[in-house]
Amino acid sequence: MRFPRRQDLAQGIARGTVAVLTLMLLTALAEPRPALAQTESVLYSFCSVSNCADGSTPIGGLVADTVGNLYGTTLYGGANSSGGVAGGAVFKLNPAGDESVFYSFHNGFPNDGYFPYGPLTIDAQGNLYGTTELGGAHSIHVAHGDGIAFKVSPDGTETILHNFGAYKIDGVEPRGGMVVDAKGNIYGSTFIGGASEFGTVFRITPEGTESVLHNFAYTNTDGGYPWGASS
Repeated sequence: MRFPRRQDLAQGIARGTVAVLTLMLLTALAEPRPALAQTESVLYSFCSVSNCADGSTPIGGLVADTVGNLYGTTLYGGANSSGGVAGGAVFKLNPAGDESVFYSFHNGFPNDGYFPYGPLTIDAQGNLYGTTELGGAHSIHVAHGDGIAFKVSPDGTETILHNFGAYKIDGVEPRGGMVVDAKGNIYGSTFIGGASEFGTVFRITPEGTESVLHNFAYTNTDGGYPWGASS
């Protein structure tokens, strides 16, 4: 009779140990585990004041500053609201859940833009950047303005960075958010317009010069109608 050598026996035990450990791991992974409890709390309910002066219908995302304040936009409402319509607002929500309106858009007069669909972007100085789908100085494609790119400073002052409206050149109706690079250039997209009328990707320099980086062509390899936020 041939007895297994010590080396063979050790290797067999090792293989068996690995197999047992593997089986134990697979069994543990297969066992159902209780779901972790999730607690949801409402920080703020919009349209809680007369005529929705605090904003209504927050459709974009939120951004946070370094001390925990949240910033966002509402599609309707704001201080210029009448019955909850108006042109929307830029708001701030502090960690305690207190809401304040940074800026209220008008419904076309003055031409400061309205209906901010996309989320905001915040820079290191606390400036907020965003777009409005409509409003602004140009009404080439849409009677009430073709949209703007804007900045709101920490003191609530709005600056229009660009008025869209050169329909086949710079695009119209920006619905997504924007991003800012380390040099202060701002990037975003328009839903329609551009050379092929299916939207654009644009850049705005710190000096306020806008240029189109890409015109969507709505082909199988290119796409069109960019709507989502930039990131």
